[in-house]
Amino acid sequence: VPRMELEDARDHSRFAPGGRTTAQQAGELITAAVAAAREQGKRRLLIDLRALQVTEGQTWLHYYDLGESIARAGRGVKVALVMDAADLSMHKFTLLVATNRGLIGAAFLTDAAAVAWLLSD
Repeated sequence: VPRMELEDARDHSRFAPGGRTTAQQAGELITAAVAAAREQGKRRLLIDLRALQVTEGQTWLHYYDLGESIARAGRGVKVALVMDAADLSMHKFTLLVATNRGLIGAAFLTDAAAVAWLLSD
């Protein structure tokens, strides 16, 4: 498995995938980024999903399973997801599942809000 490359900002790491993908592949990218952050000892991760175009929707069960996967992968990592408003409701559900299982995570519409939250303790 190739090493997931995360960009390092001053106080956090960043992952910003782009292009067209399925919802399944997008979920795998998000989970891999969170796992990579944990494995690399990074404690704050911003995942910017705005350039990622998901070509097919998924069921609520998919987003539930994704929330569980992210929670397992992200123990000890604070995760901020940045997305367009149209995607917010599904990802908020995913984050609700993940945070109910121990992840420290939240969804935002702007980088500024996400970074401010990541740096708050």
